[in-house]
Amino acid sequence: MNLGSQDPSSYNFQLARLYWPQLQNVESATSYKTPPDPSKFARLSIQADDFRYGDMHFGRLEFKGEPEDHAWRIRRLLLQQPDLKVDAKGQWSSDQFGAQRSQVEVSAESGDFGKALDQLGLKGQVANGKARLNADFNWGGEPGDFRLAVLNGDLSFKADDGRFLKLEPGSGRLLGLFNMDTLLRRFKLDFTDVFKEGLKFDRLEGKAEINAGVLRTDGIVMFGPSALLEMRGSTDLGRETYDLNVTVAPQLGGNLSLAGAIANPAAGAMIFVVQKLFRRQMAKLIQYRYRVTGNWDDPQVKPAQRPVQDSDRHIGRN
Repeated sequence: MNLGSQDPSSYNFQLARLYWPQLQNVESATSYKTPPDPSKFARLSIQADDFRYGDMHFGRLEFKGEPEDHAWRIRRLLLQQPDLKVDAKGQWSSDQFGAQRSQVEVSAESGDFGKALDQLGLKGQVANGKARLNADFNWGGEPGDFRLAVLNGDLSFKADDGRFLKLEPGSGRLLGLFNMDTLLRRFKLDFTDVFKEGLKFDRLEGKAEINAGVLRTDGIVMFGPSALLEMRGSTDLGRETYDLNVTVAPQLGGNLSLAGAIANPAAGAMIFVVQKLFRRQMAKLIQYRYRVTGNWDDPQVKPAQRPVQDSDRHIGRN
């Protein structure tokens, strides 16, 4: 360990390894008699070649933070391993009444999403897949007060060429919204021949907003060789429950070469082209609509009484 700064209000750590046990029952800022002033905290710089938090292995860490008027700003947070790179910045601020707020902007990309999740202690959920995520999150309180139940913000993501694996009950905490194994079995569609080794997707993308831990989306879409799927609605990240409307166009077979269109630079270079292809092709297929409620491990699915007709379909609309 190298302490490079002689300034008592500035700390510089250069470490070969930084292993941080996952904290439990951390004292909240709301329990302080006098809320802390973030601007009184020292300037901090950390570099570690091997950073781990609990069972999560993040790889290289670069962190720089410094005080500012009524705030403590994260100028840079870099986490990098062979299959994942995360860039973030943010701040912890306090108003004139002492009310605390934390905010962070995150950009993450992975060349192998499945391996990256394995390194983060979420093994056996996804295989392969290139992924990118952008998010802007905030919550009341100091950084240590972070919980899914109080999270606010928005996010967008895109993933290509991956496969959802069969999940054991209780294992899909992070990816409960995409527990395709459980959902498709509840839809009572026959995907036995294509789901022996998990559900493959050529592209998965969407945008969502989060308010007090409830994630809402107007359209998460999945393009795959076995189905086209769209999800609209919400999921409570804290309670781990669904409230979704899902539309599925199954059994594409060789009639729809959407994967080829995505892979073809002339047809799939721009995302709006892919979206138009998706909507145009969906309009030609039989669609089934489902209402999904209940918890992530045991969702309740109510199928529509009939295939979606042109008069009531929504996926084909612009």
